[in-house]
Amino acid sequence: MIDFGRSYFTWKSKPMRRDPYYKYAGGFVGREGAVHRVRIQFEAVCTLTNEKSGHKEELFLLCPCRTEYTIVRDNLFQIPNGEFRPVFGREFSVPISSRPSDEPENLKRRKLSDQFAEYFIEARSIAGAKELTTLQGFDAHVAVPLAVNPAPGRTPLRSPSIATVGAPC
Repeated sequence: MIDFGRSYFTWKSKPMRRDPYYKYAGGFVGREGAVHRVRIQFEAVCTLTNEKSGHKEELFLLCPCRTEYTIVRDNLFQIPNGEFRPVFGREFSVPISSRPSDEPENLKRRKLSDQFAEYFIEARSIAGAKELTTLQGFDAHVAVPLAVNPAPGRTPLRSPSIATVGAPC
């Protein structure tokens, strides 16, 4: 069971290059050649399993991050504003649209190694997590503690192409 409160996607940017249009493309304030390290929590995981081959692919959803300038004294948010919130696997990312639905975007799956100089996925586990296979004991183990402290859960879904989805409650 993933502890979403302590799980992160961390990356090191490639050196900044001058952009022909924007002073600080991507929101990182700095000089040409500067490198940034970024850490963002993720809030959900989906495990896709090919039941014939047994191959599994984990997909993570980052917590939403508004487009903003970093390391600035004022004018934090970019206008027009968007949202950085990709789904990513261990080797690639798939951006989710950050523009209104009536505006076209050219979003494509990309290799993480093409986007970042370094990256690391830190999916920490909850010690002592137990699987409940029946509703017996649900109130004592889940419903009552959830009233005090939300907890992660994992729900299996079976179809020809989708296997397991997990997210914090």
